[in-house]
Amino acid sequence: MLHISDKKYEVGDVLLLPKRSYEKSVKYNTEMFMENLRLEKHSEKLSRLSSLFVSPNIETAKKWRDKKCRFKPVTIYELELTGELSTHKSKYFEECYSFFDKPQYRIHTECDSKEEAAYKYWSDTVRFEGSGDFLVEGLFVGEAKVIGIIELK
Repeated sequence: MLHISDKKYEVGDVLLLPKRSYEKSVKYNTEMFMENLRLEKHSEKLSRLSSLFVSPNIETAKKWRDKKCRFKPVTIYELELTGELSTHKSKYFEECYSFFDKPQYRIHTECDSKEEAAYKYWSDTVRFEGSGDFLVEGLFVGEAKVIGIIELK
């Protein structure tokens, strides 16, 4: 498994799981909406707020870097995981986000509401390798030990 981070780790280090908090923003509103729906309907699922986001391979990690980090140099950590992993289609989080972020400018989405997008995010099962037109988010809770370091320029 792979994880992109701006924190510096060495081989053998164990990554600390995040406790995310957000300034009041579109991202905050989306995360809180997603978390509340998870607690209400899918409490057995791992929380986005306290999970480590992981990728299954270098190709997927590069796609995430290109999408989230705008092609900036990043450090990707190869991890040995011991714990619990769940996988979700990121497009449903993005669709939920679009309902909070200037919905009048939203382009066509598969979902008709933020509720539908959030429900599909938590309900759909997906292989971790993903599938061409969408990225898969891996949420992990447990021990994540660094076993390799990849610098992407």
